[in-house]
This record gives sequence, structure tokens and C-alpha cells, in this order.
Amino acid sequence: MKKVAIVGVPIDTTLVLIDYESDYYVPLEVLNLNSTVAARKMMIEVAKNISNLETTDFGELTFGIESPKTREFKVEIRDCDKDYYDYISLDTLKTVKDDILSLKKEFDYVICTGPSHFGALLLYEPDDFVARFDFHGDFIAERSDLVVGENYASYMNTVKRDIKPKRIFNYGWGGLNSIEKAYAMDLCGELGFVGDNNHLQANHFDIDVDCFRNDLKMSKYHHCGNLLPKQVETMISEVKPKKIGVWEYRPFFDRGNGVKFLETLIQSL
Repeated sequence: MKKVAIVGVPIDTTLVLIDYESDYYVPLEVLNLNSTVAARKMMIEVAKNISNLETTDFGELTFGIESPKTREFKVEIRDCDKDYYDYISLDTLKTVKDDILSLKKEFDYVICTGPSHFGALLLYEPDDFVARFDFHGDFIAERSDLVVGENYASYMNTVKRDIKPKRIFNYGWGGLNSIEKAYAMDLCGELGFVGDNNHLQANHFDIDVDCFRNDLKMSKYHHCGNLLPKQVETMISEVKPKKIGVWEYRPFFDRGNGVKFLETLIQSL
């Protein structure tokens, strides 16, 4: 019997207006409870029909926040008070990271999911070989030593500076097209291509659903990669990685293919 731990990471990203004159916004990571309920429920329901798979749902992380103020951040906000909004920092993540990684001792697979890619930092370790799937590099190369890496668009700066995995191969990155390069950001690690077999060494699959083609309508973003779910599902079935993160999946933007991917992911274990 294979044992699967499923953990909801209800961190979401909102944009905060810093300067009116320059129209300058910065991303802020906040707690958004119940944002992982649908994804976790889908995976658990599928697992019930697989005889050799046993899932344990660990619910959603609350990071010790006793009375969270939940809301959907669909609009940009100004003058965000960190004491009022439930701000999630790198230090906040560190308080639960050891607990999440300790699940590897009891479970064959640890799956984390959440609407912000910032949550992926919970699964990164120094000994990792990572197969990363994302249209965006989520890495800022220029003056990288000054980038805190405390949000969904820069968490790879933290990975490179503080965690230093063995190798990272990036699949579905959009920077190969000069038109999309500005949106795709920089790469941390190496560029991967489907069929290169580099993923066969991976113990950690880091998946952002915007790695998939835009016409599949699995992501809220218009700038998406060129991968098909079947390609990633096949890679998972070949490797059966110990750690899997599925990030930026939001049910209200999914037109059905996201659900199918989550179902097949479980079936691929």
C-alpha cells in the first residue's frame, strides 16, 4: 500500500500599490483559507478508487494565525497594513517547513497545493534534484543578491541563495520566444525539454499550472507555456517523485482540464 500525504498551502498573492505617480505595485503573500479545498477534495476522491493507494488529508496550514481574516484578493489594494492583513513571510514559512518535510518519513509521497507559487519553498531542500514546470522562471537575475525572494515571482531567488538544490531543470519556460521573454523572467537552474530524460533523476516535481498551453484554460494567466498535461503526467509516472507541488491552481479559472490533470496525477503514482 502506497501512502500519500496531501497538504493545503492557502497562500495567495495580492498586489499592493506603493506609489501612485509611477503606478508601482509590489506582490504581497497573504493567507486565504479554503483556497485549496477543491483541489484536495478532487485528489482524495480519485485515490479512493485506487486499491493500492491510501491518502491522508492534512487540511490547510494556518501558520499559527488564530483568527485569520479570509477574503479573495481579486482587486489591487493600497496601504496594506501587515497587522491587519495576514501577511505570510519567509519566516512564517520556516515555522512549518520542518513539519511538512518530516512527512517523508511516514509517507511514500508528499503533495502540497496552493494558489501561490511562494508555497513551493516548503518542499525545496539542498539535496533535491528538481523537475520544475512553469512558464515563468520566478527568478530575478539582476542584483539577485538584493532580491529577498519573498513572493511568488521571486521565490527562486531564495532557492538559489539559501537552499541550493543539486540541480533544477525548467520545463515549459516561455523565454525561448522573444515576444514572451519579458513575462517569462529569468531562469534559475537549467533549461529542460520534454524527452531529455533529465527528469528521471528528480525527487521533487515543482508544477505551476501555467506551464500548460493557454488554450487549455487551466490558469488565470494569459502567458502560459506550451506543455500538455499528458507530457507531465507521463514524467510523473516514470519517476514517481517523493515530493510534488501543484501551484497556482484556482478552480474558478479552470474549464475542466485542471481537474483532469489533478485526477491523472494521483493515478500516475
